[in-house]
Amino acid sequence: MGINRVGSSIAAPLQSTQPLFSALAAVLILGESLTVIIAFATLIMLAGLAIISSEESGGQIEGSWSKKDLLFPIMAGAAYGLSHVFRKIGLNINHEPMMGVVVQNAAAISLSLLFAFLNQNQKRVTRNNQRAWAIFGLSGIFSVLGQLLVFNALNIGSVVIVSPLSAISPLFVILLAAIFLRRTESVTWKIIIGAVLIVASTILLALFSEQH
Repeated sequence: MGINRVGSSIAAPLQSTQPLFSALAAVLILGESLTVIIAFATLIMLAGLAIISSEESGGQIEGSWSKKDLLFPIMAGAAYGLSHVFRKIGLNINHEPMMGVVVQNAAAISLSLLFAFLNQNQKRVTRNNQRAWAIFGLSGIFSVLGQLLVFNALNIGSVVIVSPLSAISPLFVILLAAIFLRRTESVTWKIIIGAVLIVASTILLALFSEQH
């Protein structure tokens, strides 16, 4: 919904506020420690996200959006951030990442089917659009691969480290959007600066984790 309303180049960075929610939940629920370096890196990342979100066009060449539309990718970040904590709790019980991926996606598809059933705009769905099915299928393959990697990372590391590092996805989204979505989205200087700050915070977290 966030991508549909504000575009991928702005939705993806805002969704990456997930480290903030993950860190808070990890400290409150899992009892993990939030060090000064991790907090500082998270603040740098949030500064980058703030700059990107201040882009008035939202990275879109066509269409317009309102500030309230930004709540959708931010809420997505909160949901993803909390999911990291529950994944870690599950891995503490059963150290098998593949099982976590299977159970998670089984629950996800069940909920997705429920949403589709309750959707009032089902008639708008074009079931015979083979190109859309192929693109969504490809998206699903990459999504599952990403989940498997995240589960393995959580199995050997802490949430306050894994969640911020996994938030580099906006960099890839911005790059791919500039290549494949150049007719509908534009990569502005604000988006680039925000991306640089996100990279800087990620490098800081990586160096810190190596020292531990």
